[in-house]
Amino acid sequence: GVAALTFSVVDSEDPIEVDGLTEYVIRVGNQGTKPASNVRVTATMLGDLQPVDADGPVEHQVENLTVSFDPLARLAPTEEAVFRVQARGRREGDQRVQVQVTEAEQQTPVTKEEVTRVYADR
Repeated sequence: GVAALTFSVVDSEDPIEVDGLTEYVIRVGNQGTKPASNVRVTATMLGDLQPVDADGPVEHQVENLTVSFDPLARLAPTEEAVFRVQARGRREGDQRVQVQVTEAEQQTPVTKEEVTRVYADR
């Protein structure tokens, strides 16, 4: 068998005002026939987003503009894990978050980006 990870990234609020919050919901699923192991999820704020908080099935660390979740030991076939990252828009414009997912047998990260429009109410 083989593990086959898929994932999606969706922002809960878009657009947001400057200093407003949005939450990125990251859903990681295993469509393969064997469990995935050592699943790692990392979210990096690009542009002018600031990570505020995060939640998921494992612990996380925030360093500068990156939220790193501890490795998820096992993700069974057909199972899904949900990770959440809250971010604040610091400046108007199109701001992006980049999410990377790896697992033990696939060390090359799979990367997706989500864009959130931040506006200033004048």
